[in-house]
Amino acid sequence: MINILKSEKKAIVLLLLMMTILRLVYLGYSEYIPDEGIVMTTLKNEGGFSWSFLQAQRKGPGQFLVGWLVYLLGINVHNEFLYRLPYAIASIGAVLFFYLFSKQILEDRTTALITAFLFGVNGFMVAFGKIVQYQSLNLLFSSICLYLFAKKNHLFGTVFFCLSFLSHWDAIFILPIVLYFIVKNFNHITFFKCILVVFLILAPFFVPYSLNLISNSGNQQYFGSRVGLPAGRQGLGEIDLVGKVSEYIFRTQVYNPFVFLPLVIVLFALSLTEIKKNWELFGWLLITFVVFVFFVKKPGTHTYNFFLPLSLLAGVGVKKIVLSKYSRIALPVLGFLLAFIFAQAYLIFANVNKEYPWEREKILWFKTKEYNHKNLTNNIIGFPHFRNWEDINAFLNSQNALSYITNEDKSISNFYIDIPYGKASEYYAVGIKRPLSFMNDYSFPQVKNKRTVIKIKGYKSDSVAKIYKVDHE
Repeated sequence: MINILKSEKKAIVLLLLMMTILRLVYLGYSEYIPDEGIVMTTLKNEGGFSWSFLQAQRKGPGQFLVGWLVYLLGINVHNEFLYRLPYAIASIGAVLFFYLFSKQILEDRTTALITAFLFGVNGFMVAFGKIVQYQSLNLLFSSICLYLFAKKNHLFGTVFFCLSFLSHWDAIFILPIVLYFIVKNFNHITFFKCILVVFLILAPFFVPYSLNLISNSGNQQYFGSRVGLPAGRQGLGEIDLVGKVSEYIFRTQVYNPFVFLPLVIVLFALSLTEIKKNWELFGWLLITFVVFVFFVKKPGTHTYNFFLPLSLLAGVGVKKIVLSKYSRIALPVLGFLLAFIFAQAYLIFANVNKEYPWEREKILWFKTKEYNHKNLTNNIIGFPHFRNWEDINAFLNSQNALSYITNEDKSISNFYIDIPYGKASEYYAVGIKRPLSFMNDYSFPQVKNKRTVIKIKGYKSDSVAKIYKVDHE
């Protein structure tokens, strides 16, 4: 028994070490992206978050409060590594608790470890662990919640559900399995205690937030563009099912170019023979799928919610392999595929020799697709991207520049650049090579009377930007 426990501890340590490598290596390499900007720009300019600011956001206050706690330690807002570190730790913690939850559900340590590995090495999860945004908090609190409910600790499980909900409304996607545990182990006294906990934790923020939403037309339009039946469609029968599924697959393969999705699908297919034993997991996945297909207009990276139930069902498929008579052949093959997936995640997220998806990455004998502003216009988060904005800012200040323009997203440049954005009588044009926006023409052909002043070097001493001085147009 002692040897088994020691073996499990070593396996968990190895699992967490691998997840740590993916998240912490070059964590501070990239500059902040627009999704991080709302937190970091407000901290930079205001030094904190007012109640009215938090009430006006399109998500719970979790990511803002964590960023603010780091700020209170006196850490400079330009320290990307330390501001992202809490989210990376939360992402690693989510893998640990997802393993503990998987072990409760699958009742097998080996398959639970593989399930947690598939969950943690998923490109979505790795990317979320490298940015200042809510997803890692949501996944950590959701994983703890599920583990506690599986252990019949409904009261503390409810606390962590509320914390997940205060990180983002995506917490509702774990409700199907939470309700399953509540019904399975129903106790009316515990149930009413849980309702009280929900009210005490969520009401102080959510009640005024809901009232504010009623009067906030901007947020109403935003939620209306994201949730509900697509514009012009009157019924569920008019939903483009093929188009939506294709979109989910495309987004998943951006973050996991090779092997990952086919492997998960094959393992899921193996689990179909165990529907009766695992009906609650299939129900959870089905409900998530139905909600996304019929009521989510722009899923973006929120499709990560599929991979909680889907990873567990893939684990059921792994268990079938482990217990089959072909395990001696199948397990080494599975091991090779898992090693490939880890290497893929490392090359994409933790290695900066190539900045995928702006550059094509080669993984063994595979080469990634070529992406551009037409086929990959948004939801590009967590990938390595460094354009040396601090040197750009230093140069512009040394020239006493009055204003600037750029081909990059203004929310990025405005965080790092001290001078105003726009065109003064004389201004500078900052051309970013392979910008986050994928608008690759950084020579500003539409701008007259310009001359190149300086080239900005990147991490590998290659040119990542050109700065032009524009005289009177």
